[in-house]
Amino acid sequence: MSQRWLILGATGLLGPCFVKEIKDRGYQAITAARSNADVCFDLSDQSQLHQTLEDTKPDSVINCAANIYVDLCENDPAGSYLLNTRPLSTLADWSRENDKPLLQVSTDHYFTQGGNNPQSEDAPVDLVNEYARSKYLAEHLALTAPKALVLRTNIVGAQKGHGRWVKESLLNKAPMTLFMDFFASPLHVQDMARISLDLAQKQANGIYNVSSRDVSSKGEFIYAVAKAMNINPDWVIEGTGHQLATKRAMCLGLDVSKAESTLGYQLPTLEETAKKLANEAL
Repeated sequence: MSQRWLILGATGLLGPCFVKEIKDRGYQAITAARSNADVCFDLSDQSQLHQTLEDTKPDSVINCAANIYVDLCENDPAGSYLLNTRPLSTLADWSRENDKPLLQVSTDHYFTQGGNNPQSEDAPVDLVNEYARSKYLAEHLALTAPKALVLRTNIVGAQKGHGRWVKESLLNKAPMTLFMDFFASPLHVQDMARISLDLAQKQANGIYNVSSRDVSSKGEFIYAVAKAMNINPDWVIEGTGHQLATKRAMCLGLDVSKAESTLGYQLPTLEETAKKLANEAL
């Protein structure tokens, strides 16, 4: 396995988990982000990205930097492209020219048909917003490199984003509308980092779904977290994801059988993911 890993987006929700997992395995993690990292720069600046690759000379690159805010991407398609898409051209060139692995953290925001049925890696996509378009094009740029591993996922953690909102809202009995028609397969960020590096160690390439092995509505997942926290969410309201301002693809459950076959073990369940989030400190 690679000795020197460059992690782009190292200060986000997922990046620190990759850093810890890499160090725990005895390898070197070089962090990159706009601030508070070993290398500080704006990933949308391609000249700085080129220079960082030249200066750090990594054996592998993990890109978990992205604008994940769907409404912001919709309102600024050009900015979304510059951060979510354009860097993959440079990273894929680096991977091809140096014959070294590139791990691209992608998304599950591609599917509008199928309800709670799990989507395979070759399921037809439907790009209904700018976020999905920017990430899907990034996948195609990454895959021009033979050693690119594209990881489709839906991650949660207590430090930032949806997972933090869920925990804080449950603890504070804040108003919550649970989407019962919006399906996904959330995976805890710590498991995401571990499983992704296991796939890299297997020299996997192409597209892999990396998520929990169960599909649930976003509402069902929150109920599972509440149960794990011993909280009765009797104040919540059930609703629909169609009420969101920017249109979403809402059939985002992922089929992880390809990853399980490659790894030789089962990926976490919905219950295991909910418990891990429930037990994580804010």
